[in-house]
Amino acid sequence: MSRAGQRAGLTAAAVAMLGCSGAASSSADDVVAHAAPIYNGAPTSAWSGVVALDEVCTGVLIHPEVVLYAAHCGTGFVSARASSGASRAVDACWMHPEAAFYGTDIAICRLAEAFDDVEVIPPVLGCEEDAITPGADVLMVGYGAHDDQDHGLGIKRAAPAKIEDVGAEIVVRSAGVGTCAGDSGGPALVRVDGRAWRVAGVLSAGETYDCGDGPSYYTPVAGFVQWIEQQTRCDVSPCGAPSGQWAPSPDCRDHDGAAAEDPVAGRVSGPFSSTCGEPFGGDVADVWPPSVRIEARSRTLVASEQGTASVEIAARVSDTGWGVRQAELSIVDELGRPRARESHSLGADAFGPFDLEIGSYEIRLVARDFAENTAEGRASVEVVALDAPAGGCGISRPAGASSGAPRWMLAALGVIHGVRRAARRPRGARPARITPRGGHPFG
Repeated sequence: MSRAGQRAGLTAAAVAMLGCSGAASSSADDVVAHAAPIYNGAPTSAWSGVVALDEVCTGVLIHPEVVLYAAHCGTGFVSARASSGASRAVDACWMHPEAAFYGTDIAICRLAEAFDDVEVIPPVLGCEEDAITPGADVLMVGYGAHDDQDHGLGIKRAAPAKIEDVGAEIVVRSAGVGTCAGDSGGPALVRVDGRAWRVAGVLSAGETYDCGDGPSYYTPVAGFVQWIEQQTRCDVSPCGAPSGQWAPSPDCRDHDGAAAEDPVAGRVSGPFSSTCGEPFGGDVADVWPPSVRIEARSRTLVASEQGTASVEIAARVSDTGWGVRQAELSIVDELGRPRARESHSLGADAFGPFDLEIGSYEIRLVARDFAENTAEGRASVEVVALDAPAGGCGISRPAGASSGAPRWMLAALGVIHGVRRAARRPRGARPARITPRGGHPFG
């Protein structure tokens, strides 16, 4: 049977497993039947940026807080686990709004906390896409089973293969080696200029149900970088802009393999990358911390009838050295308990909105540059009951007044000089849930 026939014949079963609601299930239990391993692959502890999503699918860290995977896996994941055993809770997942098989089977998860003990693998970008060509070597990595009985599910394996064709999908094949249940969302890694490993695509489907029989089909990643950065506010393309323009930051490195002849053995960070242009020019040591200046030191908000107030915080930081790597905002109550947290590595000019209950809070904004210098700014806010008097420069409203939830804009002065691009996430964006159409998923 042709590939189209195989996929079409399996679509109904896939939709039935996901539920006939017209939207992808949010329960990881519903997609476990799709979980697809690297058949006949070698177990490996390398490629620490390749993680398991609830032991159901595979994903790859393209940023310490962002996991890239296949949309047909669903969005209801709880955690991401590295082969070292370290895990992080999932904060939210999004499918691409046009998610489907045949080239758009892509999704992302934002983690509640960054992985600090693994090495991320950036996506190909710009001229690096030239490495994705028929006949090129790739490395398949995944947590799937190693045989048709799903034995070994949850163990990371890797295997070399070659690109057979490139179009809406990247077609990968290797004799006697292939993908299987649990590998869905796992990366196909390509080596650029013989030294820099990059994510070429994520596993979408296979030709047949038989593990290792026929090619595997990967969704190319490069065309989705802009959408990923808009959703997550994270810089997942440290070597340039989503358009492909070369603009390296200090995180633009070669991510070289430990041994060129045996990439499965592991890899280490290389020098500043020059795959598409001059490397980052940070020859002068950066010893100057960022600056964070908060204009408003105190503010009082009136809660709605529901007992909460909505707070949106505007903030800008500046850095005269290598640039701002990350700005993290946290809100703690009067007992020091955390109530909200949000971090950006792109366009750190707006945080929230956050819904705060009646009480007093401290807002902390910490900026960190690429040389690991840090600076912190603080402000406070108090949320009072609807009929309580508001002092100072706060808002007062008599009992019985309309109960809209006021928003307080906390203004911070300055300009982000180090951040190379600004990408604003649409307000109110929520994880999309749709059912991918057509095809046989592996995860």
